[in-house]
Amino acid sequence: ATTVYVTHDQTEAMTMADRIAVILHGELQQIGTPSEIYRSPMTVGVAEFVGSPKINILPCRTSGNVIECLGQTLRSEAPSQGMKDGSIGLRPEHVVLTGRTGGNLPCRIVSLEYLGSEVLLAVETADGTQIGLRMDVEAFEHLPDREALAVELPARHALLFDASGKRTEWRAAA
Repeated sequence: ATTVYVTHDQTEAMTMADRIAVILHGELQQIGTPSEIYRSPMTVGVAEFVGSPKINILPCRTSGNVIECLGQTLRSEAPSQGMKDGSIGLRPEHVVLTGRTGGNLPCRIVSLEYLGSEVLLAVETADGTQIGLRMDVEAFEHLPDREALAVELPARHALLFDASGKRTEWRAAA
């Protein structure tokens, strides 16, 4: 039997539904399976609605096949289609925390939550940008020096949004 269930609780929607319709500000944003909604959100609003902790939305600029975000360069296989300003979305489980090296983005830990097998962190970059991360406890405990940390923004997981918040398709260069 087909059932329509209305909820504002994204966890409830993601766990109960075969298909989800996300309506924000009275406008239908996207219809899809829970996996499609989570992995391929069509707008920043949809990306921010699903997932806990919340997705990182970071400002970026594009030029040709290069995306600049917080001083990091992400390369795509094809040139952007005239977009200049926008944002990238990275889920906390996709951001990588490492020891500081030449090409990484230096940061410091501002909050830390141990959750048994994983750790939730918020780090802050030199310009004050906060980035949320989810990582395995063992990986966190084996970081060489917690006073000299950096984040990597992996291009293969980045979602690109234009200035209006709509998703723009792109594929990271290999």
